[in-house]
Amino acid sequence: MAKEHNPTDSMSLLLYSNTIQENLTQIDRLNLTLEDNYILKQQLQQEIKDLEMQLANLDLQLADIDVRLANLDIKSKNLDLQDNKLAIKQKDLEAQKANISGLRIVQEPTIDPQRVSPKRTLMVAVAGVLGLFVGIFAAFAIEFWQSHKVSA
Repeated sequence: MAKEHNPTDSMSLLLYSNTIQENLTQIDRLNLTLEDNYILKQQLQQEIKDLEMQLANLDLQLADIDVRLANLDIKSKNLDLQDNKLAIKQKDLEAQKANISGLRIVQEPTIDPQRVSPKRTLMVAVAGVLGLFVGIFAAFAIEFWQSHKVSA
């Protein structure tokens, strides 16, 4: 076509080359779109893998929480049993308290706030007087026995 330089042919050649250029541009755009879609596909696949890993981790955490919940249920049942045992003991103690009939608390015991210490002078004086009385009694007892031996 280029050899025949016909003006109508050159116009058609121009239109034809323009159409080819537009098609090439369209192909380039489609290739870019395909590359972008491929990259997007890779990113989405990676996100899917990440989400699957997160889901697996959440499943593990859920299993761990289930185990903890089961342990808490067991502990709760144990505490309920202990509570029942303590309630039974309390009833027994109340029954024992009711059986104790001779005792009655009139007043709660109190503690003297001042310190009570031994009074040494009083103790020495009492010991001296007591020793004097015992000595006098011993002297009379000895005199009484000696006087009965002589007269007998």
